[in-house]
Amino acid sequence: MITFGVFIYIVSILVSAGVDIDQFMWTLRDMARKGFKFDLNKIAIKDIFASKKGILNWEYLIPGFNVLKAYERSLEYYENNNEIIDSFIKNDVVYKLNRREKHKFLKKPNKLKAFSFLAKDAVELPTMKNVTINTNEFIGEIFYQEKHGEIFISRVTGNLEGLSEEKLNSLLITAILEENFGKDAVEKFPEYEDIYVDKGEELINPVSEVPDKSMSLTRKKKM
Repeated sequence: MITFGVFIYIVSILVSAGVDIDQFMWTLRDMARKGFKFDLNKIAIKDIFASKKGILNWEYLIPGFNVLKAYERSLEYYENNNEIIDSFIKNDVVYKLNRREKHKFLKKPNKLKAFSFLAKDAVELPTMKNVTINTNEFIGEIFYQEKHGEIFISRVTGNLEGLSEEKLNSLLITAILEENFGKDAVEKFPEYEDIYVDKGEELINPVSEVPDKSMSLTRKKKM
């Protein structure tokens, strides 16, 4: 049977952790309102918490004190949230929301929607790939995933930010093709939409299926 003292102890831990988690969620929302989200390649989730130690913090074990410190951190954040958000941006541990994410957040500009972006990144990060773009006009990286034979761009860096999805697809596919077939082979095709990959029995569009070195390039479409 749980005694009253143990009950109060457990409740104080839950309340203090809950306050810090709520402040963490507000941080994500405020960051999204400025058009950014955290880059999990550059910052650990625990470092986003105001406590700087995540929710695994010895302060949570001291009844009363834990709740007081949690509300103190929360109050400090609400009083200085603009400065705190700007410091994260200045330290380059964030990157811009893509157009799809901006659209979703504008429809529901709340904490849960901002958290969903971070959760999605955490799940996709281990399987995410990237290519470096370095041309006379563009310099940056494109991070993408391959799902069911299709390519999905997750984020971009450098002066690639702000480019249309069509242009990013062009740069990405060209980079993938150059990596597989060599720059000279790809330069024979002025527009990436014209390139088809000979897969033996069928021709595939490199936008819908990622080619490999066993295939060859062609312009001719199979009827």
